[in-house]
Order: sequence, then structure tokens, then C-alpha cells
Amino acid sequence: MNGWIPLQRSREAEELLAKDPQAFCLLTQVALRARWVEEPDRLTGLLFRQCRIGDFKEAGLASENRYRRAKEVLERAGYAAFTGTKRGTIAMLLDSPIYRILAGAGGDQEDEPGADAGRTGGGQRATKEEGKKEKPKKGNTPKVVPFAPLPDFLEALWETAPAKSRERSEGKKSVAKAWEAIPDAERPTNEELLAAMEAWKRSGNWAEEQYIPGLHRWLAHRKWETPPLPAQPVRARIQISC
Repeated sequence: MNGWIPLQRSREAEELLAKDPQAFCLLTQVALRARWVEEPDRLTGLLFRQCRIGDFKEAGLASENRYRRAKEVLERAGYAAFTGTKRGTIAMLLDSPIYRILAGAGGDQEDEPGADAGRTGGGQRATKEEGKKEKPKKGNTPKVVPFAPLPDFLEALWETAPAKSRERSEGKKSVAKAWEAIPDAERPTNEELLAAMEAWKRSGNWAEEQYIPGLHRWLAHRKWETPPLPAQPVRARIQISC
């Protein structure tokens, strides 16, 4: 399939690759196979960002247990979602700091800036016109509008969220945008929002920082509607000597 995959050089990508390469491998397989056209596929019914992932061998993993564990890791972090069907598992790539979602990204690589790098000696064919920067005209300098503070209930959610979640949001503006994108009729009450955040914090799913999403992504993925999965118990190994 022609196209390109915007893998971001982010801290989250480095952490996932270092701590759980199996999950990173699975996420990459989902990104490679995901449908990058916004219209549903007429034959398979797959939607934008969806793909059939197959079994653990097709996903490039060593065993069924590692496959299951990798899916749990990605769902917990909000990087991908998996749904079981009669025809196999359907995976959906979610917008994350690792793979960026770009609508209509299924075109040729020639449409993407820098795509000629592999065909022109590393992309060194820069022209004088490309190097010129347009000088702003006098009187047309855009005004900087200060960002309004969050509503009280979002401020309370911001303070309740883990420090790593606030850090990954990179400011309150992204949180406000995520909230505004939710239709009014589908928004939870303030109490439901705070209770859901407390439940996620207590669940143990965020014991390792790599699994903590940014608060804006927690809202965008409507995590208040999804009860946290019980944390995986640590299995002690008992050795019996005869």
C-alpha cells in the first residue's frame, strides 16, 4: 500500500520500545496495516485506522501470551484498541505521541514533504526559492491572544490527574480543546469525571509511568466511560527441590 506512517520521535515512543518491545512491535504492525482512507472499505467494512491483525505469528510476536500482554499494554496506554470478531481481531490505531493520526494519509509519499529524501541523495536538492522565508508585512503581525483559564471543574480534574499526565498534556490548552470537542449531550458530570480519574489512579494500571496518558488524550479517548482493567498480579515462582 502506498503511503507513509508518521512515527514521532517522542519520549513515549522511546519508553515503550525500551520497556516493552513486543507492544511496540504490535503497535507498528497496526500502523502498517491500518486503513488510511476515511471512507469505509466496501468489501471488509474496515473503518479509517482499522485493520485485521491476525494471530500472534502474523503480528510478529513470539507467543500467544506475549500477544495478549502486548494488546493489554497498548489498550491501557490508549495507543490502540482491539475488538474480537468471528473473522478475527480488529485493531484500531489511536492518536498518540507515537503514531500520529493524519486524515487522508493514504496518498503517495510524493505528497508528503521530505518524501524525495530517499531518491535525491538524502534530500539535499534544496533550491534558493525553498530557502527564502517570506517576511511579514508591516501592520499584518498577528495578535497573540492569551489563553483563558480552565473552568473550575477542569482545573479540579487537572489537579487530580497524575503529574505525568499533566506533563504529557503540554499545557492546559490541549485539555480545553479535548473537552470542547466532546458534544454537550455526551459530557459527563463533574462528579463522574473526577470519580473516574480517581478510579484510574487507584486501579494500578498506571503504576508504571509509560502507561499514563496525557490528560487531553484521556478525555479524547473518553476514558471516563471505560472502567480500568484490573492490574495484572505478580506471579511468584515457587521452586520445589526433591
